[in-house]
Amino acid sequence: MLIICGSSLSFMENDVLSVQSPLYGRATGIIKLDELSCRDCWRFSPTDPPQLAIEKWALLGGIPHYQLQYESELSLKDNRLENILSRNCPLFAEVDFILRQELRDSSNYNSIIQVIAFGATRTSEIAARTGISANNLTTYLKTLLETAPCTGSRTIS
Repeated sequence: MLIICGSSLSFMENDVLSVQSPLYGRATGIIKLDELSCRDCWRFSPTDPPQLAIEKWALLGGIPHYQLQYESELSLKDNRLENILSRNCPLFAEVDFILRQELRDSSNYNSIIQVIAFGATRTSEIAARTGISANNLTTYLKTLLETAPCTGSRTIS
């Protein structure tokens, strides 16, 4: 039995399991893991008060690598500043890295993420602000949701 585990969805699909791969058609099971729940993340620091565990999960999501970036000697605010928003930290460029790794042309995806970050929530509004047609936008949004480490139940109407 061989178990192959990878976090790059495109690599797993295009290089490991594709038609050109020696493993093509040999997979007997494929499991796509979702992010960890808040309760599961709490196990990284079981001595944290429940409110802090929820705040950390809200800030970092359910990716174990992200949870491990949290420094318990810093406040939540300082963790955000030092471990996410600082150009020298591993999480600062995470979105760009994932988009470049998983998608051919990340510029449209970056534009979509940017207008959503600035408050656009409706498909028509996102399309207007990015200049991407509503028909194409639906495909981009679906791809973003499938690619995102933290897909949960987030919706865009």
